[in-house]
Amino acid sequence: MGVSLHCLPIHPQSALYRHLHEDAATNLLLTSVFPYGSNPYAEIRKAGKDIPNVVEDVLFSRANVTIFGSEAEARERYSDFRQLVESLCAQFPGIDRRHASLEKCIPDVQERLTLKLAEVRADAGCFVEKLMFGDRPNAPHLLPAGCDPLWLVPSAVIQEGAKVLLSVPPTSLFTEDDGWEGWCFDQYREWRELCLGAAERGEEILTGLV
Repeated sequence: MGVSLHCLPIHPQSALYRHLHEDAATNLLLTSVFPYGSNPYAEIRKAGKDIPNVVEDVLFSRANVTIFGSEAEARERYSDFRQLVESLCAQFPGIDRRHASLEKCIPDVQERLTLKLAEVRADAGCFVEKLMFGDRPNAPHLLPAGCDPLWLVPSAVIQEGAKVLLSVPPTSLFTEDDGWEGWCFDQYREWRELCLGAAERGEEILTGLV
């Protein structure tokens, strides 16, 4: 069973971005819901005022009482989190429809993209790793012990990556067929489009391994 990489855009001018770096509750909630569903923003919006099961487990866990407090306080913190997501989507329309995953094909994409960039860059391996997975964890000091943080691909890496990816279309790495090559082709195409779109919009990208 392979590992998948989930990638989600976030705008550094949003309140959600600021809270992710300053508020333990916001950080833990997004980190916890990140692996579930294809897009955490869309999942939270779809649930409305209802609290998804995975979020309930986090909110009402005794281990997290220092972060969320009483049950009433926990529900209020979740309401605040949901409003942050709604504000992000209102401020940057369409961001809740943009996401990408590399489902079980991380080694294929990483290896072929690295080999391609090695033709023009001495640091191809290091750069591809930063572009795919991020170059720093997102505020790990705010999370409980044992909770893996999300990683962040910052704007500078996104901008540099977009310039590189423009010259590396999916057809330069994979063939478009009905088998594994075609699967990798589609996964890489969606991830590449997310990176190019993030560069155009001034966004950064949150990543997590699932």
